[in-house]
Amino acid sequence: MKTTSMIAAIDFLFISATSAAALPVEITSSEVAAADLGKRDCPNCYCYGSGEQSSQGVAEGWARDACSANQGMFTGWYNPPQTKAMCPRDNGLGYVFELQNLNNREGFDINDYDCINKLTELIWFCPRGGEQTVAGWRFRVDPGNC
Repeated sequence: MKTTSMIAAIDFLFISATSAAALPVEITSSEVAAADLGKRDCPNCYCYGSGEQSSQGVAEGWARDACSANQGMFTGWYNPPQTKAMCPRDNGLGYVFELQNLNNREGFDINDYDCINKLTELIWFCPRGGEQTVAGWRFRVDPGNC
């Protein structure tokens, strides 16, 4: 079984449980930079310009569980080019989360840390949702679209 790690390929935005709680509910890219979270922008992020705004703390909790909990939605093996998706709801608002292995020939098991960090990056840099492609993986978060 292969495990991919994007650690060498990209910079990570790490938001610990304690620092995430201290962040404002609605945060913009400039506020993230001001908070000095170790990253000035999200170069791989394509942020949606309209749509529902996420409850970022709630969304981050779902991303962490999906990427690292026992039998979490995004854990385990991804066949080529498999997509895994989920749509949890909070106060009537559904949140699309997707993770796709973009490799057409090989399957992989994504590293939990990389999964959490890339989804968390989208959640905090793109409050209306967005997507990014990094190291052969596509990540998507879209509040209000399921």
